[in-house]
This record gives sequence, structure tokens and C-alpha cells, in this order.
Amino acid sequence: MSRFDELLGALRGRGDLAEWLARGRQATRVTATRDAAGALTRAAAIGEVAATVHVDAATGRGSATVQVAGDRAPGPLIDAAVARAGAALGPAWRSPPPGAPARVDVFDARLADPERAAADALAALAAAIERAGAATVTASAEVEIADHAVTTSRGLAVRWSETAIAVRATIAVDGLAATLAARGRAAAQLGVAARVDAAVARARAAATARPTPPGRAAVVLPAELLGGDAAPVLGALAALGDAALHRQGLARAPLGRAVVDGADGAAQPLTVRSDGTRALGPESAPLGPHGEPVRRFTLIADGVLVGLALDQREAALRGVPPNGGARNLTLGGGASSADELRGDGVLELLELTHADVEPLTGHGALGIGLAWLHGAAGTPPRAVRGGEVQGDLVAALLRSRRTRDQVIDGAYAGPALVWLPDLAIL
Repeated sequence: MSRFDELLGALRGRGDLAEWLARGRQATRVTATRDAAGALTRAAAIGEVAATVHVDAATGRGSATVQVAGDRAPGPLIDAAVARAGAALGPAWRSPPPGAPARVDVFDARLADPERAAADALAALAAAIERAGAATVTASAEVEIADHAVTTSRGLAVRWSETAIAVRATIAVDGLAATLAARGRAAAQLGVAARVDAAVARARAAATARPTPPGRAAVVLPAELLGGDAAPVLGALAALGDAALHRQGLARAPLGRAVVDGADGAAQPLTVRSDGTRALGPESAPLGPHGEPVRRFTLIADGVLVGLALDQREAALRGVPPNGGARNLTLGGGASSADELRGDGVLELLELTHADVEPLTGHGALGIGLAWLHGAAGTPPRAVRGGEVQGDLVAALLRSRRTRDQVIDGAYAGPALVWLPDLAIL
């Protein structure tokens, strides 16, 4: 990381900085693709170097971040960042002594040769598609290895390496098309065979799908959507603990209170935990973006907001240790079986066309790409598509019912199915 070392040289010894942090990331990304023309592999080198500078004045502290791109000299960029920080003073604070980085495994040795790993993942994806009786339209596998370095003026110096893998495919079966995607830090996390089988089932269901009837209904979200296309729903949950919003009086619920009325007395009260130390979790890391150590913490306990996501600044303003922010959310299990949640009139989402959620209010819209509309016990569900699910998705989560069984899908860990009450279908 020569550019990183150059940045360190420009930061050290500057008397106009109260504190500083330097970050460097050097990655190798290999992408293997397959389509009708055959297979192609390409590699790219990615370098990112940045610094955050803090300037103190009699009226408070200002901060600014600068990206050192290309071959530009870092000195003038830091000068400009210092000027911006001095013009944007906020409350005074000082970083606590460096905390121990989280001891977390974010590197899969089986991806150490990214070119071979990408080719193997693509081959495994193509084989799973063939076994399912489908044809590959397009398929890709991407493997990335990244080396990180963080150094601060407070004496912190940490380096680590991480891996990431992602697969995507468009497949055809019986003249119908479907897509699938998965990501993780290890190939074993992707569950390619199961995702291919599910994509084939969705393609066949889509052939008989009717328009989604409007009205109000309970909606079931499966883990694969919460870990994928419906991730903005979890993002709105994480926003409940945004420390800056709490400090500014803009948070939806105060600390120590039920997030929504009745959440603490719901039939299956919801508990939500953040775990940025989960082994091979996609959002796991030893340190947060500001050099703060990542920690596990509880965000919501039985419907009550009990924790905040704290970076260095927000933690320092409160005089408490930072925790690295909300990462890899875990939803507490429920007391229901899958069949109990799939009752008459329940809409079980299978594919989304879009997911838009307003973090401050929790109100959102989920585009229905494909869903099962369940009927009375003993009758098969009907495939439907089109329209949107709309409503306060955060409130629905706090009043949700959930399966007992727990699964991990991407950054999500929790029940395999989550039942959300009384949402509008438009």
C-alpha cells in the first residue's frame, strides 16, 4: 500500500490537526462469466486510500474526509480537508483511547486464489442449473480479496484481509426465465443448489400467476428476501438506533421505550441484535469506518429500544464506548410453525421488483414480482404477481409472528419466515 504510506507521511507531524485517521484498501477482484458465447474471466485491481481529519477550535470540533485518488499528492488534499473541517464546527469531543479490534474471521482460505475460486464457483453454478433441468442464459461468479489498513494519530495501527464471493444467474426452464443471486464471504455460504431449485420453482409458478388482488392482508417475508432484496426493511430497523438522530431529537422512539405502541406486549415480542463479529458475516469487521472497535450489542429487547449504533464521535459525545454501528442484524425467533403463518388470505412474497423503505418512519413499498396467495387449509396456494405491499413495515415487524427455526442468509440471521400483519396490497 505505497499510496497509504505516502498518506501517512503527509499526515504525521501536522500541527493543525487535533486527530486524524488514515484508511487504505487494496483489492483484487476476479469475475468469471458465462453466456451463449462461452466463458470469460477478467481481473481488476482496486485501490482506495482516504483520511479523516479533525480540527479543534474554541467553539468545537470540525471533521472532514478526503479521498486520495489517482496519483494526486495527498498534501494539498489534506490542506483542503482541514479548511472544510474548520468551516463545519460542531460539538467538542475527543476520541477515547483505542479499543481492541474485534477478533473476527472474515477471510476464507479457499478463496485465496481468486481466479481459481471464481472459475470453480461458476462451474458449480452451471452444474446446479443443469441438474435442475434448466439452461444457463447468463451466469457469473465474482471473488474479491481485500487488504485493509487503518492507522490513527492515537496510536492505533491495524491490518487485516477479507474475502467476498457473489454469484448471479439468469436461467431458462420450459421457456420461462428466472434469476438468482447470492453473496457471502465463503462459497459454502451461498447455498447454490437450493437457490437454483427455488429459481426453477419460481419460474414455473410465474407461468400461472394472476394479478395480485388488492385489499389488506398479512404478508410473509422469507429469510432469502430479508437477506437479499428486502434488506432495506432491516435497514429501517437499524435506523431506529441511529445515535445522531437521537441526539438531534429526530428518532422515532426514545431509548428505553417501546418502538411502537404495544410492541412490548406483542404475542411474540421482537428482539433484534447487531453482531458485527459473526464469523464470515458479510458486514463483520474488526473496526468500523472511523477506527472504532466493532462489538455485539442488542438494539431492541422484547419490543423496547435498548441500544444505539455508536461510532467514535457519537460514543465520545455520550461518554460511552463505541460499538461500530449496526451490522448483521439477528431477529429473535418466534413460536410459530411455517404452516401456522401460511394461513388463509396470507400473501407470501417470493420475488420483489423493488423495496423502498423510509428509514425515519418505517413506511415502505415492496413491489410484488411473484408471491403465493394462500387459501384455506388443504388447498394449494395460487401464484400472483404485480402491485405493491405498502405500510409501516417497522411497526409490522415489531408486531410480527415468526417461525421457531433460525437460518442465516447474507447479513440476516433469524427466523426462516416472518409474518407481518395488516398491510395494504395495492
